[in-house]
Amino acid sequence: MTSGGQTNFYAERLGNHAVHHVEKLSNILRVQWCLLIKGTEAIQSRASFQSCRLHGSHLPLL
Repeated sequence: MTSGGQTNFYAERLGNHAVHHVEKLSNILRVQWCLLIKGTEAIQSRASFQSCRLHGSHLPLL
């Protein structure tokens, strides 16, 4: 392999490695975002339920 070809080979490997890491980070952020949304919904649901109980309202059972 020529020096230029070897440099291109390593540059391509490094690029692929970087893309792999970006994809992993993207997936982690996506999972964290989903967990944040689910947690927020659970907190809002619980707060809403407690508020209804305090005011004597009844929530329909789903």
